[in-house]
Amino acid sequence: MTLNKFGIIPANYINEYTLQFGAGLEIIFLSLALAERMSRSQKEALLLANQVIEERERTFAAELENLKLEKQATQELEKRC
Repeated sequence: MTLNKFGIIPANYINEYTLQFGAGLEIIFLSLALAERMSRSQKEALLLANQVIEERERTFAAELENLKLEKQATQELEKRC
């Protein structure tokens, strides 16, 4: 920009607006990078949430099985008495 003001390089459309064009490209690329990062973060959060749900389901199933076994053992003990 300064070089064409001093007449070292000729003034034309490319020399005049290269900085603005570069800034526009930078904004576009940074926006794309941010969108990718947010998408990856959301996918990771969903994966973790699904893992938590699966772990809770396994825990619930184990607790239910324990309750059934306790009930069975209690009924057997009641029959003996």
